[in-house]
Amino acid sequence: TTTLTARPAPSAVRARLHFAVAQSAVAAHLPTLLKKALRESKRYGQDPSSTHNLRGLLARKEGRMRQSLKFLTKAMMAKPDNARLQFDRAQAFWDLQMWPESLDDLADAMALLTGTFDIDSAVAAAVSTYLSVLCEGSGGGGGG
Repeated sequence: TTTLTARPAPSAVRARLHFAVAQSAVAAHLPTLLKKALRESKRYGQDPSSTHNLRGLLARKEGRMRQSLKFLTKAMMAKPDNARLQFDRAQAFWDLQMWPESLDDLADAMALLTGTFDIDSAVAAAVSTYLSVLCEGSGGGGGG
C-alpha cells in the first residue's frame, strides 16, 4: 500500500487562497472575515497593492468614500502601472463627484491598457462610453 502524506502548501499558494477568501468577503460584505483573510494573505506574502485595493473596495461598498480613496491611492502607489487599480479609484472619485480626478484616472487606465495589448473593440467602446458620460456629468466646467 502507498501512504500519502500531505505537504504544507507553498507560501504563495497560501497567500493566494487567503486572498481569494478576502475577495469573497468583500462581495458578501463580511468585514471581519475580510480583515482576517487579508492578515493571513499578507503573512504569506500577498502583494500589498492587492490588499489595499480590497480594503478600498469594501470601504466604498460601505459608503466610507474618503477611507476608500485612501486605500485605493495606497494600492496605486504600490503598483502605478495597474489599470484595474486606476479604474477602481476612478469609480470612487466618481461617487464623490470629483469629475476631473475620475477622468484623469480613467484616461490613465485606458493609456495603460492600450499601451500593453490590443483591446477588444467592445471593451474600448465601453470605456469610451463611460468617459463620455463622465464628461457630460461633470457639467463641462472646470474639467481637468
